Amino acid sequence: MSGGARRGTATALQEIDSIDSSSLKREAWKQAIGHWAEDAPFEEVVDWIGARTFEGNLASRLEREAAIRHASDDPQAMANWLVERADPDSLPGHVEAAVQFWAADQPNACGDWLHEIGLGPQTDRAV
Repeated sequence: MSGGARRGTATALQEIDSIDSSSLKREAWKQAIGHWAEDAPFEEVVDWIGARTFEGNLASRLEREAAIRHASDDPQAMANWLVERADPDSLPGHVEAAVQFWAADQPNACGDWLHEIGLGPQTDRAV
């Protein structure tokens, strides 16, 4: 990403803080992180998310968005990364997001992965 594009992204991310509506702000963060993650190095995006304080479970959702945007390179690596980062509250959503992305292109590999991590109450929603 060029210096100008990085400055534009930084400005856009700063502007999100000025949004008054909580629901609009959450959606704006998700969209901005998703677009940024398409062009920026994955770890840069995740490090930036980790360095900020977000309300509720928003940081976990933003990490999930960034991971899914990078999943096309190696869906299993991103699925594993999501599961490793998950806490009990975010695990079902992380697994569901990985499966929704991955199963469309590689259903057998995704199914094998689900079997390996073990199906249970926390992952049932993904299936």
